[in-house]
Amino acid sequence: MTESRALQRLLAIDEANSARAPDGLTAATLIYLALPNLIFLAGWLRPVAALPMLALTLISLAQFLRRDDMRWSIPQSAGAVAMIVLVAFAWASLGGAGHLFAANSDWEMRDKVLGDLAFSDWPPAYSVVDGHPHILRSAIGFFLPAAVVGKLAGIASVDLALYLYAALGCSLFLLLLPMPTRSGRLLFGLLLVTIFFSGMDYLGIVLATGSSPIFPLRLEWWVPFCYPSFTGQMYWAPNHAIPIWLVATLFYRHWGHRGWPALFLILLPLTVIWTPFAVIGILPFLALATLRWFARGQSWGDARITVWQIVATTLMTWLTVRLMTLDIVAIPNAPTAEVAANPDNLVLDYLLFILMEFAILALLLARNLRHSQGVFWLACAILCGAPPSSSASPPTTGAAWSSRTKTTSRRITSDGWTGPT
Repeated sequence: MTESRALQRLLAIDEANSARAPDGLTAATLIYLALPNLIFLAGWLRPVAALPMLALTLISLAQFLRRDDMRWSIPQSAGAVAMIVLVAFAWASLGGAGHLFAANSDWEMRDKVLGDLAFSDWPPAYSVVDGHPHILRSAIGFFLPAAVVGKLAGIASVDLALYLYAALGCSLFLLLLPMPTRSGRLLFGLLLVTIFFSGMDYLGIVLATGSSPIFPLRLEWWVPFCYPSFTGQMYWAPNHAIPIWLVATLFYRHWGHRGWPALFLILLPLTVIWTPFAVIGILPFLALATLRWFARGQSWGDARITVWQIVATTLMTWLTVRLMTLDIVAIPNAPTAEVAANPDNLVLDYLLFILMEFAILALLLARNLRHSQGVFWLACAILCGAPPSSSASPPTTGAAWSSRTKTTSRRITSDGWTGPT
């Protein structure tokens, strides 16, 4: 009985917010994440491969959106939606997309990728080595819609298009959160908490350095580790952050509903071309959801997954993973600017880091948590056991990674790719 109760507590969910049926926000998020994939299929593959893949993807999406438990309404009032969207559009301006404010150094590489996508035939081809053209190979999902706008309306439109797409993603993320459904001071205050919350970095800086933070320098990176805040992620890597946020919020909203296996079967392949980190990050939580599924005596038939969805998922996963991993040994390595942490203080630095970032606040929260304990403790375990890369300076790994994975010496004409030869 004790084990049964412990398992029940582990698998308990937030009944008010985690057993929602798919709704209009779910549909909008799926379409938002699917758009770059549809552009990729249409623009990077030969017609003989592109047409069936487009058809399969659209059929898979349509079958999910036509479920009888689909609700096309959204929980927020019109006033709440307006407030959230306005905040999201203001927030997105800080991320570098649109270059409304000074962008960080990582945007030098991102702008190059975006320029190549907007100016070049697809897939963009570079130098020819041993008769094999090098083609662009990176996490390009965030940039593809803006690149299409640039091709159709001119390069002057690219910045605005990218900003609008980023702002739409931020809007969906904030709308998916379990916030008050009506506008007011409470909703506005919680939105500000979401945007500006950064753990206990301020106290950590004081303890580690003996002085207060210097405005406007960043709060992160006061030790050789970093778990950036939402705004820190927005500033440094919106192309990776936005899809990860959307996947995480969709999980929390729906993992107690019978439709979650079908949702994530369709969803996860759509994120690979955005960033592989979304799939890696959500897998432990999907394992927890699977444990809960079978503990409740449910079968996969209850999820109502169709054959077309399985086929589309398999092919899309294979295709996008193939793009991201072609000839990896042939990619020239580039030096990085990372600095190793000081091994003498590494353990103490890391202990102080986890205490300030999440551990103290998590222990305070655990006392009052009456649901979602499995998700809570799994998140704490992942944060403790998978520390971020060490660095003594603001991260340059995003640009370095993009540089190292930019090209691949695979024949453009093989494997169904189209483009210049």
